[in-house]
Amino acid sequence: MNLAVVKNSTLKYEDEVVYRRRSSRIECIHEFNQDTGKRIRTTYFDYFDDKKIKSIEEYDQKTGKRIKSTNFVLFKSIHEYDPNSGKKIKTTNFDIRNDRRITSVHEYNQEFGNISRVLIYRSDGKSISMVKEYNPETEQIVRCINYKRNSNAISSISNYEVKKDRTVKTTFYYSPITRNFTSQPLSEKERFKEDVNPINEMDKAKMEKLIDNLFRNKLTFSSLSL
Repeated sequence: MNLAVVKNSTLKYEDEVVYRRRSSRIECIHEFNQDTGKRIRTTYFDYFDDKKIKSIEEYDQKTGKRIKSTNFVLFKSIHEYDPNSGKKIKTTNFDIRNDRRITSVHEYNQEFGNISRVLIYRSDGKSISMVKEYNPETEQIVRCINYKRNSNAISSISNYEVKKDRTVKTTFYYSPITRNFTSQPLSEKERFKEDVNPINEMDKAKMEKLIDNLFRNKLTFSSLSL
């Protein structure tokens, strides 16, 4: 992104232009609220080309804290901050070839400052492909939700049980069938088959009990006689 620098002498509070040391190139420009004189925005420029914007910082008028940061290095990303605490709330990343197309959104927990949820978008930049949820204290993934293409319907949910930094159980939910596993997911054929009839509650209970006994006794499927 390029920006033409224009100095307006009629402003009550003129923009502050900061130049690089021993250089005529502009490092950044501070803009101020014309009523209060408080800084509202700082624009930083590329080191080698001061007509090319590197990032823009925006500030809250009451608290003076940063509320938004837009970065243009490599790809566009927008970081949003709480105006009171100054802690990061959300980061939105955009496609490297199209700065209007969202690729992912990272949401942050205010208590720990860590990522609590990640939304991954499809190539259209509008529909969500996957949502990953994290324990904000340990940063361990606890759930992953996948969505059907061209739909808001959920195709699968994976729940992760973590103990001592190790995933000990993973539960996969596939519509319309539910399966529990500790080590292996459904096959590709089972995962994407949409026309399977739902199993009844009795068969489902028997299946879950069989699988629980299987792993509790450390048996193998080959030792079972069907």
